[in-house]
Amino acid sequence: MYVARVATVSISIRQADASDSALLRRLEFESPIVTSGMAMYVDRGADYLALRRLMGAPVVLIADIDGEPAGTTGSVVHTVMIDGRERRVAYRHHARILPQFQRRGVGRALGARLGELEEELEATDAPESTYWWIDRANEPSSMFAAGNPNRWSVGPLWGAIDTASQAGQTVLEDVGRVATSSDAVMLAAAFNAGHAGEQMFRPYSAARIRERLTRDASTYGWSNIYLSDGAAVGVWPDWVSLEIGPAQAEGGTRVARERITVGATLDYGCLPGHEDELVALLRSWCRALCERDVQRLSIFTSPPARLHDVVRPMLQDAEELDLWTPGIEEPSASRYGVYVDHVYY
Repeated sequence: MYVARVATVSISIRQADASDSALLRRLEFESPIVTSGMAMYVDRGADYLALRRLMGAPVVLIADIDGEPAGTTGSVVHTVMIDGRERRVAYRHHARILPQFQRRGVGRALGARLGELEEELEATDAPESTYWWIDRANEPSSMFAAGNPNRWSVGPLWGAIDTASQAGQTVLEDVGRVATSSDAVMLAAAFNAGHAGEQMFRPYSAARIRERLTRDASTYGWSNIYLSDGAAVGVWPDWVSLEIGPAQAEGGTRVARERITVGATLDYGCLPGHEDELVALLRSWCRALCERDVQRLSIFTSPPARLHDVVRPMLQDAEELDLWTPGIEEPSASRYGVYVDHVYY
């Protein structure tokens, strides 16, 4: 147990384990993300730690005040490509502080503890920089990051495809087929071609594809990827459910919130000349999701990226994200866009 003292408040911090799944789910759901006057409550379902397993080996911390859970955050160190160089970076993710414990130093204490743990890593695994993706409409998080250097001038879009409006007339099996381990070379080629040149994208090898799809096959494995002759799309149908409503209820009364179930496009790409196949796969995935009562399909793109003009017309809406890499300057060659690995979002 790690104890931090902020002013007169004593904050206990510990690392979460598998037994904390229900607690982590509650901490995130009861700590809404406020953007543009709207509040978004994220529900990751009963298996909250599925996301962590897909990340690989993240550190997840829980903070208590006087024995009461107050907040959580996490960090995962991984390799990205920036300006043609592999860089080790630490993604600080899913920071959530319960409203009654905000402005009491919980976030600072959690962040400081993550920094200490990152510094304790072996030299070969130590990150050169932390980084954050922050929705530009999320004012509290943007204010937190504003004092840090190296905010990028080019950022990605977090898009939402309405599955009902985009549902194709053909089922997935008529557009493509389920991937197998023997398809790893082709998948790497399709994903690499689709995101060629994008900053933060580390080109795949067949070995890395196989490792990614065996981290937690029950959540995201070979059966989640469909491919055609020159395109491939991998989807996690059970990503999250969202409840969206006004940031504050007027007069203290509860305001009804809209509940939306969202799937996530974890991998997509195509070889040049196969863009129509990519669209067909996405639309057929929308049909499959719609049949499962999944209303939205989450996907990332970036305006300068090669496939942006293919994906953008399908989006019902899109949020602009800012990227901060305090320890790494923005590369000059960011004209190809910025890649977000949805596994880490």
